[in-house]
Amino acid sequence: MTTNNSMTVITSKPFGALNVDVYEDNKHQYYMTREQIGAALEYTDPVRNISKIHDRNADRLNPLSSVVNLTTEVGNHTQMRQTYMYNLRGVMEICRFSRQPKADAFMDFCWDIMESLMRGDTVLATPQMDAALSKEFIDVRLHALFDSVKNLQSELDSTRKDLSEQIEEARATSNEALNVISSVSQCVHQIKDKQMDNAIRAKSYTPRNVFQDEMSNWRKDLYSKIGVIANTKGYTNKETLHKIYEYLNRNYGFVLEDARAKYIKRTNRSGKISTIDIIEEDSTWKSVMGSVVADMYAASIERLHQNQNELRPALKTIEVIPEVNANDAPVVEVEAKEVVNEKPKKQSETALKLVPVVEPLAKKIGDNTIHYHKTYRMIYDQIGYTKMESMLKAYKRAHGCMPKPKTKVFLESDNAMRMFKKAVKQLMKEQEKK
Repeated sequence: MTTNNSMTVITSKPFGALNVDVYEDNKHQYYMTREQIGAALEYTDPVRNISKIHDRNADRLNPLSSVVNLTTEVGNHTQMRQTYMYNLRGVMEICRFSRQPKADAFMDFCWDIMESLMRGDTVLATPQMDAALSKEFIDVRLHALFDSVKNLQSELDSTRKDLSEQIEEARATSNEALNVISSVSQCVHQIKDKQMDNAIRAKSYTPRNVFQDEMSNWRKDLYSKIGVIANTKGYTNKETLHKIYEYLNRNYGFVLEDARAKYIKRTNRSGKISTIDIIEEDSTWKSVMGSVVADMYAASIERLHQNQNELRPALKTIEVIPEVNANDAPVVEVEAKEVVNEKPKKQSETALKLVPVVEPLAKKIGDNTIHYHKTYRMIYDQIGYTKMESMLKAYKRAHGCMPKPKTKVFLESDNAMRMFKKAVKQLMKEQEKK
């Protein structure tokens, strides 16, 4: 920022309702006052708002501004005041930094003034400029204008070059980021496709979300029967379901790949699709699977009845004993021994902990099955297939085998036991409402 005391109004141009004065210093540079610039840009407080722009961009605007002692009219008299003034380049920089609607129009206005002054048009003749109307003075002024425009053009070229370099750098960074994202996305899709293909080839494609909270009555009945089948065979429900799929493939020609393709064509679904969804949607396969599961269920129930009969003691025929005369019977003397009460068989750890919890519910529903089998089945259904499968898998990972008996899984952790007790409590509440 420089201090210059020699300023002369060289031209005056209208900008809207405002008459803008252009000043010239002794170096033939053209200036405008801070107040006029702010008024042209329609700021509510012209001087203060332009001052804020200057403070935010001082490194740029300091070289393009001057503090000048100007004579201004105050009321009925004139007064000398220090005034901030900006050369035309500084004015255009302020327009660039400003967000006012009139900024672009005022920048064009400044360019028009510069071109007008370069042509020598619309110059106000003042007493101080009478001697300056000679050809030599005009040449000097034009050279000064040319140098000013040349410097401005150099600044613009430098700014344009910097912006171009920044744009290229940003574009390169953006392209690199897009390439990385594309590469990662492609890898993820390849992994998912490979997992899907492997699952379909293994004929065991049953995603985690097969068992939804809301399902059809047909599926509920199917899962209930599969639970009984799994219990009698010693499998998990999921293993039993896969064996049923394999049975359908061997005996009825069920091909998962073909059925899945037809299902997608009919429903336009994509992504994870469970085998049970495909079967339930097809009326033929739904009927076939329902019949197969019903037959297996009936066989399992029959097997359970057989096991129960085997556990019951066989009734023996009582032969008629001939009458004996007590007087003729020989007297046998036998040494009397102390009678020792036979100790009951020791209950398993599972029975000791679970039977006290289960027994009230079993009595409530009148369960007379061996080991309260019916009651345990109700508890499993209350807990839910997904949670049961999760606990069984966790047990198998920890011990290398499935729990025998199945109820042993509830002794694995406090969380499992809490889940068991919560299910019993909910079932008791339901029974009390009936």
